[in-house]
Amino acid sequence: MQYTRGLRQKELKVITSLDLSIRPGEILAVLGSSGSGKSLLAHAILGILPSNARRTGSLLYEGEELTPDRQAALRGREIALIPQSVNFLDPLMRVGKQVRTSVKHGDPEAVQ
Repeated sequence: MQYTRGLRQKELKVITSLDLSIRPGEILAVLGSSGSGKSLLAHAILGILPSNARRTGSLLYEGEELTPDRQAALRGREIALIPQSVNFLDPLMRVGKQVRTSVKHGDPEAVQ
């Protein structure tokens, strides 16, 4: 939901009819203009959508439904978000090493 004026709300459909399949070893890049829903997609997969967002449909990981408990267990371990802002990265460390370290150790900053 998006607030339009005062307390008036309007439903804003950001992503519709999305169907993705990613096989082991494949890498998916999600590109789009600002506000197109890239971050919302990542947040839906991780189970960290804002309270005013609504997701319909199903999310599967390795053939099994991504329930809130399963999302929490996988978050930062097998599924991670690397923010597009370079402010989250240490300029003194190689990017690949930072990403591997954050995902391997379940660094909460890697999924913010």
